[in-house]
Amino acid sequence: MHDNVEMSRLNGAWGRVLLVEDDDVQREGMAQWLRDDGLVVDECSTVEHAVARYEGQAFDVVVTDLRLPIGSGLDLIRQIRETDECACAVVVTQYADMAAAVASFREGAADFLAKPFQGDELRASVRRAIERRAISKRRDQLRLTLQEQNLQLQQSNEELQIFAGRVAHDLRAPVRSTRLWAQFAAEALEAGDVGTAGQYLSSTIRSIGSGTAIIDSLLALSKSEVLELNLEEFSPRATVETIVDSCRMEFGDRAFHVSTEIEGTVPGDPVLLGVALTNVIHNAFKYSSQQNEPQIHIEGRRSGQGYRFTIRDNGVGIDPQQKGQLFQPFVRLQSAGHFSGEGLGLTTVKKIIERHGGTVDLDSSSGAGTTAIIDLPVVFTDPQEQRAGVRDKG
Repeated sequence: MHDNVEMSRLNGAWGRVLLVEDDDVQREGMAQWLRDDGLVVDECSTVEHAVARYEGQAFDVVVTDLRLPIGSGLDLIRQIRETDECACAVVVTQYADMAAAVASFREGAADFLAKPFQGDELRASVRRAIERRAISKRRDQLRLTLQEQNLQLQQSNEELQIFAGRVAHDLRAPVRSTRLWAQFAAEALEAGDVGTAGQYLSSTIRSIGSGTAIIDSLLALSKSEVLELNLEEFSPRATVETIVDSCRMEFGDRAFHVSTEIEGTVPGDPVLLGVALTNVIHNAFKYSSQQNEPQIHIEGRRSGQGYRFTIRDNGVGIDPQQKGQLFQPFVRLQSAGHFSGEGLGLTTVKKIIERHGGTVDLDSSSGAGTTAIIDLPVVFTDPQEQRAGVRDKG
């Protein structure tokens, strides 16, 4: 049933009718018939008043006389359907003929009643009109949903084409290098030069590692989109400490000054949020690793109506004009040219955080470090359900 009908039921009625009739006696009689059927009825006598009343309130059906002062019921139908394509009307008239009926249906009337009629006839006609409006609303909602899904599918296909091209390009390099290094190693072994062969094999292993890193990043990205969320109250302190310890080991030749201030919990998937935090914190270590005194500060606490992570470093930073490219897959900025990476980390972070209903942003400038800001809601609502709710209310 139509949303307005459902709302009316909550108020003790099952539908709302706008009754437009210039004859006071007939209007009062029809209104009483409809109220006896459990309907909420608003009354008026002119097209002008009816249009104003319809625009200001939610009605399930309009019952209108064909002939009205300064206009007609057909004028009324045309005007309300300009703002509400699903508007449903029942036309009643004392001057019934085939031409009037045809004109009414052409303007979108759901039914046409000739006076005099009985209360049961009017009530049955209004019930059918309300159900017709409910069906029209559902059809429109489905149409809008399909349009949105088609648009998303088109965008996904375009992104997939770009994505596939970048994957092929980025994987081709380590595959080609691996083949060449392995070939050189084999030739060195045939010549009896074991030392050189060992060097070539080491290069082979590094090249394989590069390709494996791309594959691992792709898997993490796919999980961020398809893995079902396992929601619980996530306490991030232990996870952050583990990530920091791991990064210290990886960049063991550098003396990092790291401070952490992590408080409280936030609803989320511990595994996926761990992946997101790992990417952001690892970036902070990586891009500040060449500083004389690399510094990283990590905070996590309630902020307003949400929970905020702030990861700040004093690394190479980025040009603010390039910030919009950071969350695109396989994009690596010029300032990151001296650092390893596949250009998928921040793409993964963005998808994970958005799946949690949150946002991620970077505040940075060239040579002045970067601050990553992750905002998460403390009351989780699935973004897909949220969008569906908005459509239903429409």
